[in-house]
Amino acid sequence: MMSSYRILHWLQYRSHRRASMTAFSDVLNRWTAGGWAECKGRETIVASPLRTFAYATHALGVEECRLMATLFARFMCVFEGELCALLERVNAVGYGSAAHLHQFPPGVDLPSIPAGMMHLPDWTEDAGGSVSFTEISGRLTLNGKKYNVTVAEVRRRVRQPECHNLSILGALLKRAKKAANYEKLFDELKKHHIVLDGRIRRKRARNTTFTAMLEGEALSLVADMEAEVGRSFPVKDLIALIVTYTPQHDVEERRVGFVSASRIAVSLRETVLSLRLPIAERIPHSVREEAHVIFKYCQLTHGYGPDANIIIFCTAQCG
Repeated sequence: MMSSYRILHWLQYRSHRRASMTAFSDVLNRWTAGGWAECKGRETIVASPLRTFAYATHALGVEECRLMATLFARFMCVFEGELCALLERVNAVGYGSAAHLHQFPPGVDLPSIPAGMMHLPDWTEDAGGSVSFTEISGRLTLNGKKYNVTVAEVRRRVRQPECHNLSILGALLKRAKKAANYEKLFDELKKHHIVLDGRIRRKRARNTTFTAMLEGEALSLVADMEAEVGRSFPVKDLIALIVTYTPQHDVEERRVGFVSASRIAVSLRETVLSLRLPIAERIPHSVREEAHVIFKYCQLTHGYGPDANIIIFCTAQCG
């Protein structure tokens, strides 16, 4: 529940938050000059405090920080717009009254799980949930580290949104392209009650780098990114430069804006964590109904997307 007083309190500092996030983005843009893909951008990054972090993450960390700064700024605009709409509904009921955050205007229904989306019970089904289907080496490591692929993960890969066919699934599981191997794989799937409605023409999501990534591998990449953020992301340099370019009369406003933005980042982090999304061997006992809003994003990035977002939110909190 949120009272009109709390809504007004949040909206009171929106200009401060926008100014703070703009300052954050400006410093990143100054350090990156268009990103690693641009020659000028690489030269600027190498000459900036981001040098060590960029080399350690092969620019993935840099590009992700720039992307998240943009997405967070967009989120802030949407969030403030929702607060304004909610304030109007609260005032319509009566000043000082409370309203549910998910209370929608008359004629507007609460978002429902999209048609064709996997039903919630399927996400946490115990049958084969943590049972190993196979164990294969990852594609991102040089030491041949092997990852356990559970029956639950295979189920997720053949269902929406990816809908892997037998060929793509065989490639993911590193099965040689032979008819006998496909038949063997088909029989293994049948053994675990995984039946494909079509062996060939059923792939729906377009192939990306994430398509070739196992869930365990994605979580390992997140863990490595989190460790590198802690080791080499120049938080202190970032803050120092923001302070340097902030007019003296705006310092307090900027500080208040960062504190407010940090609280929202913490709230976002806690919300994502509370959804309890099933990834790899993380089998939750229950999944919140709201999880469907991020399900497709989670499934197409195999857990990397939400977990990487959490890292950025934590960085914003520390900053």
